[in-house]
Amino acid sequence: MDTTAAPAAPPVGRSAAEHRIFSLSAILFMVLAVAGFTGSALTRSRAGIDLGTPRFILHAISGFLWLGFYILQTQFILRGRVSTHQAWGRVGALLLLFLFAATGYMLLSAPGAYPEAPIEELAPALGMHVVNLTFDAGLVVVALALRRRPFFHKRIMYFVTVGLASTGFTRLGYLWTGGESPALSFLLIVAFLAVLFLHDLRRYDGRRRWTIPLLFGAYLASQAVIFGLLGPRLFTSPAWYSLLEAVSGRG
Repeated sequence: MDTTAAPAAPPVGRSAAEHRIFSLSAILFMVLAVAGFTGSALTRSRAGIDLGTPRFILHAISGFLWLGFYILQTQFILRGRVSTHQAWGRVGALLLLFLFAATGYMLLSAPGAYPEAPIEELAPALGMHVVNLTFDAGLVVVALALRRRPFFHKRIMYFVTVGLASTGFTRLGYLWTGGESPALSFLLIVAFLAVLFLHDLRRYDGRRRWTIPLLFGAYLASQAVIFGLLGPRLFTSPAWYSLLEAVSGRG
């Protein structure tokens, strides 16, 4: 009997370079997010903020699990183990559900956790993050519906994951300035998207080449609407303040 192990299947898809982009980006998402949250946790702990509450612990665990799982899934594709990637899909959906629930709980419980902070200071950022989280959940639903179309599925999940990791990117500023760095987070997001965008433009042609700017443009436009237009208008209203107070028990 021949007991020689069969060679691993080669990477599938149109470009091995594409798989490397996804797999390397997944690792960088984890490294940068963990570094940012570590710096933030150390700074806040020294300031006397209790990070051992369920709202922080659940958020940290759920985020770490998803980023680790995303690394695993991209490695499966890189190594040609597509069937394994697909078999683990339901686990990923459950991890994302856990992450969205934990993050939503952390956001909506913030006014009650910081009773000394005026609701007017908390409300705008909380509102934008709640809407963005809801938008990401919608993207996940779309990505799952398109799981038989790998080109779109992979890119939409990439958008979701870079968006979820961006909170950690923002906190990288704690490592050297003691505060958040939204500008650095923005630059990192643009860099991650640009690498994949430029690869796609070089690699694909025909109708798909026209699809690429539309796909990336739609995502960037949604972020501009949420954080640039919707947030400053909607989440500084008395109605939003009252809703947050009622949900958090401060009202």
